Amino acid sequence: MVLLVGTGYIGWVIYRNGRTYFRYKKNLKKYQTTHHLTDSDLEMYQRIMDELKKQIIYLNELTNKSRNLKKIKQVASAKGIFKHLVKYPEAITHFSDFLYHKVPEILRASERFLSIKEDKLSTEEITLATNGILSTIRVLSESITDDYERLVSEASEEIALSKKLVERKNG
Repeated sequence: MVLLVGTGYIGWVIYRNGRTYFRYKKNLKKYQTTHHLTDSDLEMYQRIMDELKKQIIYLNELTNKSRNLKKIKQVASAKGIFKHLVKYPEAITHFSDFLYHKVPEILRASERFLSIKEDKLSTEEITLATNGILSTIRVLSESITDDYERLVSEASEEIALSKKLVERKNG
């Protein structure tokens, strides 16, 4: 009896996961078609976005380990850019500096900062070094925030333009 119930459950899970996989593939193909991506473009895009997602999650984990890093608020803007890139994959070429420089550097600096803080040694030189690292993290964070603000500003301008076109058409 247990074997039959267990087998039935496993069959149901396989069936359900098969449906989910089919739906995923269907949605993926729709996404690929909508955004005019070739198979190789889609594969590269998925690889880049998967890595970025892992980096943002890791950055969030690192940020939550220190009060000093929490004050900088570097994760929200990175998440905003990530969401934008999901919606507009063609914009990925405009964010190469964000993808290949800013995010990896802010991760390295955050790791280094936490590593020094975990050692719990405090000398004047160490304090200067940690302040320098925090300054670097702030600069990178501000740069990421500037990128995100630029996105928001562009979206706002597009909406305002659409509004003006509708008003002209109706007026």
